Amino acid sequence: MTYKRAVNIISMLGLILTAGFMYWAWKQGILTSQENMQKFIMGFGTAAGIIFVLIQIIQVIIPVIPGGVSCVAGVIVFGAGMGFVYNYVGICIGSILVFLIAKRYGRPLMVKMFDKKLIDKYESWTEKNGRFTTVSYTHLRAHETSQDL
Repeated sequence: MTYKRAVNIISMLGLILTAGFMYWAWKQGILTSQENMQKFIMGFGTAAGIIFVLIQIIQVIIPVIPGGVSCVAGVIVFGAGMGFVYNYVGICIGSILVFLIAKRYGRPLMVKMFDKKLIDKYESWTEKNGRFTTVSYTHLRAHETSQDL
């Protein structure tokens, strides 16, 4: 089995497991009631904060859950103060790990994960007329303003 095929299978399995968990959580009322969500997460006792930080780390590295959703969940469950701390710690650790993975493995990992034709397509698109700078700046500004609303 090739590396790309293994990544695709793992990705599909992750998507199926996430969808299954979301369906189960919805049926249990965890996703429809703030009180039920708090009970579920706090049911892990003193490990609840650590588990939440781990979820934040994972969602940065493998973005299955939208970051905005998990950030809001942290504030709802742990309150503004500790929710901010858990979110910040998890996102920072996840971001550092992503940077270290990219620094260590870089392009060879990208080539293993994606088809060369796809990589070439996006590289040529971003290299034309300063598009990378424009798109990156626009994305950062849009992200910043949408988070501040």
